[in-house]
Amino acid sequence: MSIPSFFELKHIFDTPESCTNFLIENKVIYQTKECRLYRINMIRYSKTWRCKNKKCPQVSIFQNSFFAESKIEPNQVMLILHMKLINIPSTSIQLFTGHSSSTIATYLKKYRELLAFDIKDMDIKIGGENIEVEIDKTLISRKKSPWTGKDGVWVFGGIERTREKNMFAIMVPDRTRETLYSKIEQFIKPGSIIISDCFSSYKRINKKFKMQHKTVDHSKNFKDPITGAH
Repeated sequence: MSIPSFFELKHIFDTPESCTNFLIENKVIYQTKECRLYRINMIRYSKTWRCKNKKCPQVSIFQNSFFAESKIEPNQVMLILHMKLINIPSTSIQLFTGHSSSTIATYLKKYRELLAFDIKDMDIKIGGENIEVEIDKTLISRKKSPWTGKDGVWVFGGIERTREKNMFAIMVPDRTRETLYSKIEQFIKPGSIIISDCFSSYKRINKKFKMQHKTVDHSKNFKDPITGAH
């Protein structure tokens, strides 16, 4: 699925009210809110829900949502996130929106945390019959020489060679065959064509999972001259 253009979503970014209506219509924030005390539907007034009984406290319409503690209007938040989705650099987002670098960084961090939380509970399976899936691992570390494996986190992932580019990426305790095989079984569908480098733990993937396995030896070339794997 392609990301809608700015002009297709312009109505969301125009005003706080138009954005709020969009969020309510798409069930990102509550469409209705029930008063906990009197068990009756509250009435929306701009950015708050209010009970008919004026003694009841008002409740923000953004309660329990991504926008709950936002200090800027929701349409501005949505604009920042959309610009990030279409790969506009943070410095350009700052210039375009007029918000500070710290504000931009705060919302992008919240967005990444939300995605990470959502992905943890998803039953992701990528690939499928004759779909090529590239797999690789990397060590994320603050060390100058991270490949020692000290004080770092190993991440193993895969991505389809399809238009959708479905992917997964997950932290793993090590690069042993047992660990990586368990993740291949968990995240990659049978019938996929696996493409990898010649790391020893990948050996026998074709026998273990009955999948076609193409490799490229990066010490010799970036593209295998026989199979075309890269």
